[in-house]
Amino acid sequence: MPRKAARLISAAVAALAVIGALSAPGGAAAAAPAEVAAAPAVVPPLQNWSGGSGQFTLTRRSRIVVDGAPGSRLVTDARTFADDLASLGVRRLPVVAGGTARKGDIEVTERGNVGEGFGIDVTRDSVRLSGDGPTGAFYAEQSVEQILKTSDDHASLPVGATRDTPAQRTRGLMVDTARTYWSVESIKQTIRQLAWTKFNTLHWHLTDSEFFRLDLPGYEGLAAAQSYTPADLRAVQDYAARFHVTVLPEFDIPAHATAMSKYRPGLRWDCASMNAIIDTARVDPGFTVDI
Repeated sequence: MPRKAARLISAAVAALAVIGALSAPGGAAAAAPAEVAAAPAVVPPLQNWSGGSGQFTLTRRSRIVVDGAPGSRLVTDARTFADDLASLGVRRLPVVAGGTARKGDIEVTERGNVGEGFGIDVTRDSVRLSGDGPTGAFYAEQSVEQILKTSDDHASLPVGATRDTPAQRTRGLMVDTARTYWSVESIKQTIRQLAWTKFNTLHWHLTDSEFFRLDLPGYEGLAAAQSYTPADLRAVQDYAARFHVTVLPEFDIPAHATAMSKYRPGLRWDCASMNAIIDTARVDPGFTVDI
């Protein structure tokens, strides 16, 4: 065979080999794209989730590394984060203040801004949680807790990133303990549920026409049999502060004040139209305080 023809045949064979490699199963052209992680199920849903491929998995050497000094709010919240993870079935992670994050760690930091915005950045090797301030970092931790709780092994997070900011400045729930008494423990459980879903306000309705629920020193007989002492109020407020929830107490006056005017009739109006009848179906003297 002439040498030139042999060279042409060799070139054609090589070209066919390349085409075959690209089109064969497992070849570069036939490789399926890496699966992109969907946004994890979090309440409320994460905004602007950008999924990657693969997952991060906690190891025996994993830690929570905080960019903050011992005793700072960021470190205090990280210890709560570690306690929560342990209660959810995740192994307890040591909290390191001011250390350098390494492979397998969860890093927590804040950007020193104003607001409750937060970021979550997950790679195969590490997790970085950031907040505009301590509350934002806390919300990032709550999201991670929810993801780990629902993962099959309670140790894995999908690779991806999000930047999230609450749409409403005040996100609250009102509990009416004036009409129906709630135990302090029940109120604390509600506060924890609020923080879990990034609510930041507990509106605490303490007094109404039916009952006055504050057992105040010097006013014996004013409070209902089931009421809250000053120590109870402090316990609820301190617990709420731990989870970035503000307690908004409500004293429902000058109306809805029958419990007060019954205790001290001098608070009532002299005017019959303000003192006797609210509507045709209800006689409720002293409903409105004469301010």
